[in-house]
Amino acid sequence: MPLENAHITVNRFAHITNSKEEELRFAENARYQSRLASSLRRRQEVMQGTVLVDKPFPDEPPLEQIYNDLLIGDVETVAEKLVGEIRATHPVHMCFSFKVGATPHKAAMRSMELMMSEVRPRVERALGQLGRYAAK
Repeated sequence: MPLENAHITVNRFAHITNSKEEELRFAENARYQSRLASSLRRRQEVMQGTVLVDKPFPDEPPLEQIYNDLLIGDVETVAEKLVGEIRATHPVHMCFSFKVGATPHKAAMRSMELMMSEVRPRVERALGQLGRYAAK
């Protein structure tokens, strides 16, 4: 199948906030989640009683890179990152994880609301109606 016919679904961690402290905490939570998933995938999990311990994984990026690579930031920053990702991947579907690690429920709900009310309109202004942008 030619690459232009690939049906790609993008699954991303996302957190929209004006608080630098919240942004860094979300990046730390995403790193925690990634560490757990990596240890399970590699069958190198470490348990303390019933708790899975997060251990750095091989070639783990620094927290700053995780922060920069994820959809974390204010409305404008997340919209810009998302436009770039959509242009690069032409996904058929996008799935966002707003609640990762110890992210407070209220913060996750606020991010979801901002994604639909403020980020999505900016992305659509840049790309047009999103359903028409997906791979065919």
